[in-house]
Amino acid sequence: MGRLWFRRDWLDRRGLDPARCVVIGVTGESMEPTLPDGSSILVDRARTRRRQGRVYVLRTGDGLIAKRAGKSDGGGWLLESDHPAWASVPWPADAELLGEVTWTARSLIGGVRQQQFGAGRA
Repeated sequence: MGRLWFRRDWLDRRGLDPARCVVIGVTGESMEPTLPDGSSILVDRARTRRRQGRVYVLRTGDGLIAKRAGKSDGGGWLLESDHPAWASVPWPADAELLGEVTWTARSLIGGVRQQQFGAGRA
């Protein structure tokens, strides 16, 4: 992915240590509209305490996934998707919580069909 720069004061205001952060790309639709396919996310690897409603990156048997932490009616932890077509699943016992998603960015032109306009039109 290359490098992405953040202002030091921006990181400081959010309590982020750049040595503990990593930017990764998102693939798939399960966290749309919050994290669209192709977006980038900043993961704070220092934030590994589960909190309901927060979005985390985990390593599971299926690889890296980004999901929202939820609770079942019985109090057990769930992995929740923001996309309504994806059901919540129990938090896997062997999942490694890598960090909390603290920022996201996406391109407004990638993958979107572009219209051609003639001269003088915007």
